[in-house]
Amino acid sequence: MDFNGSSKLSEVLQISHSVCRDAEGNLEVTLGRFNPREDVKKAAGYPKRASRYRIRLMAVAFDFRQEYLEYLDIKDLDLHQTEIMEAQTISLNAQADPSCIVMLSMSLLMYDQVGHTGEYILLNNKGFSPCAIIAAYQSEQPAPNTANPISLSIEAYPDRYMKMQEMGYDGNRLLKELHRKYKVKPEEIPRKGTKVRSCQLPELGKRQSFKDYRQ
Repeated sequence: MDFNGSSKLSEVLQISHSVCRDAEGNLEVTLGRFNPREDVKKAAGYPKRASRYRIRLMAVAFDFRQEYLEYLDIKDLDLHQTEIMEAQTISLNAQADPSCIVMLSMSLLMYDQVGHTGEYILLNNKGFSPCAIIAAYQSEQPAPNTANPISLSIEAYPDRYMKMQEMGYDGNRLLKELHRKYKVKPEEIPRKGTKVRSCQLPELGKRQSFKDYRQ
């Protein structure tokens, strides 16, 4: 899944890649040979000049029911425009709580050097920023429908606090609204593969307002 339709990663960064996950939950990403002068194709918004390239791999865990995300690992591969990166395999720590979905993104960052300072400035912008999710893994044991949003604190998560972030998720609100409107308990909402229980749904053909769900 690409994040920027005008600069799709697969069209701009034309190198092969494959991803696998080991028994412990870590990721192995195999990247093909990369020659920036040949393997980076121009797209809308492409910078006029770039002298340095960075391929970024980032593994993130999401728990939508407990409403938090966690940055598991980030690996950057940097090279100058005249360099060539040989094919290689990159390992990322992607061990997450069993209730989390794990996603891996890959992005291409482009830089140019400021002559009088020697510093590099990022050239990516809203119109040109190739990035895509290249792998995703479902949760091993989803949190229950009745789970409450997590309460983050450095005392509760001393080793992970700086990598974690609370996030909102309307799915939980809609589950509560479903319970209030149709008198269905959250724990009674069927999971995938289970037999659907009857509940007080609107009659076929009857007009139904969803105004309450937008409040």
